Amino acid sequence: TYTAERRLRLCELAFSGNDQVRVNDVELRGPRYTVETLEHLRRQHPEEKFAWVMGSDQLAELHRWKGFP
Repeated sequence: TYTAERRLRLCELAFSGNDQVRVNDVELRGPRYTVETLEHLRRQHPEEKFAWVMGSDQLAELHRWKGFP
């Protein structure tokens, strides 16, 4: 399992050179649920479209996430 900082760095490397993608570290600044992070980002940047990158290890637990339909 990678640390949050390591996963952030891997995302930065994966998307480097792609000027249509900006990696954000908002979840490293405090404990948050994903649904709260998305609400925060939508309020801060209503004109933007967001894509979520997550590890496959979370897929099996996705139905347990707060706010998951």
